[in-house]
Amino acid sequence: MLEKITCAEAGSAASCVLDFINDTKTVCMHSFLMLRRGNVFAAKGYRNITPETPQRLYSVTKTFAGTAIGMLIYDGYMSLDDRIVDILYTKSEYEWVNNMTLRDCLMMATCHDGTTYKVTDKNWFNTFFEKKPSHPSGTVFHYDTSAAYILGTIVENTTDMQLMQYLRMKLGLSEDADCIKSPEGFSWAGSGGIANLYDMARVGELYMNKGVLNGKRLMSEEYAEAAVTKQINNDSGFNHRWTDGYGYQIWITSYGYVFYGIGSQDVICIPDKDFMFVCTADTMGENLHGKIIEDALLKNIVNKLDTGIEDSAEDNALLDSMQLDFPLAVGTEDHIDGEGCYTLKENPMGISEIELDWENGILKYETNRGHRELIFGKNEYKDGIFPETHYFGRQIGVSAERGYRCCSAGVWLEKNKLQIKVWLIDDHTGGVNITLVYKGDEIAVCMRKHGEWYLDEYSGFAGGSAKKVV
Repeated sequence: MLEKITCAEAGSAASCVLDFINDTKTVCMHSFLMLRRGNVFAAKGYRNITPETPQRLYSVTKTFAGTAIGMLIYDGYMSLDDRIVDILYTKSEYEWVNNMTLRDCLMMATCHDGTTYKVTDKNWFNTFFEKKPSHPSGTVFHYDTSAAYILGTIVENTTDMQLMQYLRMKLGLSEDADCIKSPEGFSWAGSGGIANLYDMARVGELYMNKGVLNGKRLMSEEYAEAAVTKQINNDSGFNHRWTDGYGYQIWITSYGYVFYGIGSQDVICIPDKDFMFVCTADTMGENLHGKIIEDALLKNIVNKLDTGIEDSAEDNALLDSMQLDFPLAVGTEDHIDGEGCYTLKENPMGISEIELDWENGILKYETNRGHRELIFGKNEYKDGIFPETHYFGRQIGVSAERGYRCCSAGVWLEKNKLQIKVWLIDDHTGGVNITLVYKGDEIAVCMRKHGEWYLDEYSGFAGGSAKKVV
């Protein structure tokens, strides 16, 4: 566990952290840490999530994989200019694939025009070597999640350990640190990592300390510095807010570098300030919310470090005691009850009937998969289980055979318009916005989902009318 210091000892103030929390109140934050000189001065969780809660890292997993490679290079197992096919004892029919190096994969400069596998592929490893390449590797940056996946397979083939098992051994990560597996059983090193904020911070500390963690050198200073400095130009048309360059599975920024996972799983490192920020969140449905977090951090914390802002006991007491929750819309008390069963016309969600029980906070609906009931809180979030059991568990292609943990809230936005907000907070993060609008004896239903490779049954529009009572 990292040492805890006060805000004042960090050169900050509790009021600055409170301002950060206020400026991010529209964002579905899950948890965050703020560190100065390797010590934690602010740690908060939202709802029932804490900084110790294992969370899905998404593409921060790429940085974990690149870190493992850096340590293997330091231990003499391989070098940056080794060819991938030689490390893995395989071969492709394509020369450009055969010539691809470890360095090329680390800096997202493969010979492919994107990720080689699809969710329906049975063997992701093979796709990397069988897909026809589009250009020589080592030339152009293009975000290729299969590159990180291959880095993970290199770690596992070299060590005979799972990726997170190896990182637990080397870095002292928590026992809960794990990784979702690919269909053929390798760790999904491009997106599947599961770890807590302190695990993420340990990886950040390794780079902030130029390859040393807890006084022990784990990777060369040369690799650690190269990983967090520009190795390739990344402004070649790929749509991302950081275009200052790309290192080894790490984004370079104007102020430092970032490990980034979709939905704002962030490790933001600012070496000049000896400052690090770590967070988990769900901003997948709101593209601008990741920028809100970054802007609030720079404005309220980073730019005010060591400026002499007075730290008060009252602000610290408030920060320590405050209970944080997910953002919730403000509703109206003047609304219809929405009762009655409605028959829907054919729609993308496959819902034939829908019924609202506002009194008990239940949305009932008949689907082509069977009867479903979604439990929600009225004007507040209520924890529950999402009513689908066929989504993936900790291996892609294999059903979890259970519902994901979620929390849901129903709010009447207008007299005849109900919004049910669902956040899924399980191994796969995502959510659904369900809007019901009543017009006489007719109903309109709109569902908008966000989440990778699931919830497709909760996306689209439907309409219908009140079911006739016979």
